Amino acid sequence: MNKFSPEQFSSLFFDLSHEAQLILNEHLQIQSANSAFVKLFGLSLDETKHVHFSSLLHPDDHELLKEFLAKAQLEAASADLGTASLLRFQGKTRETHYLSVKLRWLAKERLYLFSGADRSREHLTSAALVRIENTSKIGGWEVDLLAGSIYWSDQVYRIHDVNPQSFQPSLNDGLQFYDPESLPIISYALDKLLNVGTPYDLKLKILTSSRRQKWVRATAQAEMRNGKVIRCFGSFQDITAEKVHEDYLQAQAERFCRISRILCHPIS
Repeated sequence: MNKFSPEQFSSLFFDLSHEAQLILNEHLQIQSANSAFVKLFGLSLDETKHVHFSSLLHPDDHELLKEFLAKAQLEAASADLGTASLLRFQGKTRETHYLSVKLRWLAKERLYLFSGADRSREHLTSAALVRIENTSKIGGWEVDLLAGSIYWSDQVYRIHDVNPQSFQPSLNDGLQFYDPESLPIISYALDKLLNVGTPYDLKLKILTSSRRQKWVRATAQAEMRNGKVIRCFGSFQDITAEKVHEDYLQAQAERFCRISRILCHPIS
């Protein structure tokens, strides 16, 4: 049986990867590109030899790229492919692609290894959630398990009474807001969601960062790939006013029933 050498295996992985893969020199000139990159950007392999990497980047993301390149060089000793960052790119058609990018700097070879996972669909979903929340006052959230990222819309931050500029959400931090009675319920639902993709729609109580008690409706769905959850998303709504009104109506109904029983069965 023929065996692949490490170099052949790396080359095969590079060519067959479903993510856009590039090898860049220190001046960000493309040295090699795989088929996924070529397909995504509408370029031929020959055209990639004459295209500078920075020319594909969205104009507003050039400063972010500089920071990311510097960070990649600082993390050069790391064995992994670096930390992911979301950058915008534009191909031949000028369509904007949102890529979760990882870079690794090979100091000895003076090369960058570039890997970009297309997150355009997820980004458009996030944009749609923002439009929905602006009209319905319902917040949206996403957890991208492949990129290791968590997104909260502005409305979700507002419901929790936290500042998006200073608070970076995590799954564990999100759970800390739940009331002791609600925590086991959401913990179980979240475990089922992440492991087998079971959706949920729950009414729960939270305690915000400013110590305000609120009732919320939390919903979630999962996106699966090859039997595994790769992304979760859902809505988050403050239903405190509705819950207070609901409890009032329930109390009034119970009071009416008690009075009816007394009237139907007067004390002799």
